[in-house]
Amino acid sequence: MAIVDELRRILRELSPLWFSVALGTGMTAMLLHQLPYNASAIRWIAIALFAFNIFLFCFLLVLSVLRFILYPFLLRIVLLHNAQVFSLPLIPMSFATLINLTVWICTPVWGPWVTILAWVLWWIDATLSFVMCSILIFGILWTHDMRSANMTTTWLLPFLAPIVAASSGGLVAEALDQDSQVIPTLITAFVLWSVGFLPAMALIILYAHRLLEYKMPSRQQVMSLVLPVGPFGLGSLGIQSHNGIHGISLLTAIPFWACGLWWLVFAITSAIRARTTFNLEWWSTTFPTGALALATVQIGRDLASDFMKILGMVLSAGSILLWLVCFLGTVRMMVNKSILSSSYMAEIYPHTQGTRRSSV
Repeated sequence: MAIVDELRRILRELSPLWFSVALGTGMTAMLLHQLPYNASAIRWIAIALFAFNIFLFCFLLVLSVLRFILYPFLLRIVLLHNAQVFSLPLIPMSFATLINLTVWICTPVWGPWVTILAWVLWWIDATLSFVMCSILIFGILWTHDMRSANMTTTWLLPFLAPIVAASSGGLVAEALDQDSQVIPTLITAFVLWSVGFLPAMALIILYAHRLLEYKMPSRQQVMSLVLPVGPFGLGSLGIQSHNGIHGISLLTAIPFWACGLWWLVFAITSAIRARTTFNLEWWSTTFPTGALALATVQIGRDLASDFMKILGMVLSAGSILLWLVCFLGTVRMMVNKSILSSSYMAEIYPHTQGTRRSSV
């Protein structure tokens, strides 16, 4: 009975933020596969991470569905909770990394049918990203307190989902052969990029104003400052995927990349100064840093620049190291049973208040 009770507790307190683990793992596999100076051994590590991430994503998805089936009242609680509701777009975002890796790893081995499979999966992901972004923003505006004093970088996540889908769409389009498939894919990807990127830029400006007015976030939340790097890195990467307007896209991508690099330096120095300790929110930093590293690598290839390729290697190594720190920190906290207790669940189940918590 003790084991059953523990499993039920884990299921109740599972947070959508756990999909950031799958998202960060998928991005790390993408980085390892796309390193400008690569080796076969590193690519095999990328393949192993890809296989592990397929299992991880499916496992988390099954647990999440089972959670809401067994405890349907939790769905309303998640949708009304300021932190939890913004984590839901992590699901299509992590799914997009699996689609990208399918195109890179599986298509050369198993042939064109895998490309068609990835294309179909991308349309599902694109639809889910757009619908989730639209519904969440509409619902949040009506049910949540959206004052600037309460603003966090997680407000960007609903808009990051279509940006991620747009970047993935450009990658899938490159693998397709027929114009009847390529053209609607690229048009849809560009629409998704516009829907996500422009509001994300507006939110980043508002967040900068929030920092000026209310100062830095708390010590436990300071790592969330890395999240705005994501729209810049993904925006740069996504606009580069439109090869039909290569020169214009590259000129547009470089300023986005430069802004992302500046914000990354700002976020790192702020985190070092705050001396923050590890919590599950650290996983939300692995994807933005990886996106900026991928954009750097792609710019280096487009410009045939050794400097940009080396810089891409440095940023990739930093992102991979960050993933390793998050992975080891998560394992340690799982062993200590201190990572599953969610602060919002303590309001429902009082017996969890005495347990150790992470900032989930």
